[in-house]
Parts: sequence; C-alpha cells; structure tokens
Amino acid sequence: MSYVYSCEQGAVVGVEGNCLQVKYKDGMVKTLPIEPLESIELFGRIQVSTACMTECLKRGITLGFFLPREPIMEDYLLPIMSMWKDKEYKLLCLRNSV
Repeated sequence: MSYVYSCEQGAVVGVEGNCLQVKYKDGMVKTLPIEPLESIELFGRIQVSTACMTECLKRGITLGFFLPREPIMEDYLLPIMSMWKDKEYKLLCLRNSV
C-alpha cells in the first residue's frame, strides 16, 4: 500500500478517472494511480475536492488533515472537538451520515 504526503500550501487534491491529482499554485499537476493508496496526509492549507473525499470513502483511503495552530481555528474547533467526546453525539452523527 502507498501513502501520499503533501505540504505545498494552496495545493488542490482531486480525482480524475482512477487517478489522484494534485494541482499546485504554480500550475504543476502530479497524477498518481489511486488503487494502491492507503492514506493521504495533508499538512497545512490544502484543499480536497468533494469527489476526492467521496472516492476515498468508497475505497477506504484515510484522509489526514494537519493544520497549524491559530487562535481563530482554536475558537472554532475546540467546541466541535469537545462535542465529539460525547459518545451519544458521535452515534447520532454516524447514524445520520449513513
């Protein structure tokens, strides 16, 4: 199995056919076959298309997002993270997502 790591700020990750595409701000495009992927790890401000997320869910590919700590993000994410600690809330979200 293969892993993809990207830390290029402003990159956009998407899918084209059976390939993962990473488009960079300078116009460069990298294409990889999606079949052998097990995980995609993204560090920083990198966008992922809805089609790519859907394809990853279908294939069981893990998407990892690692963002820098920022006061604005902490104000937004901390309440959400505390809700995820509640088992009943987690079950409600999982039931509604299926």
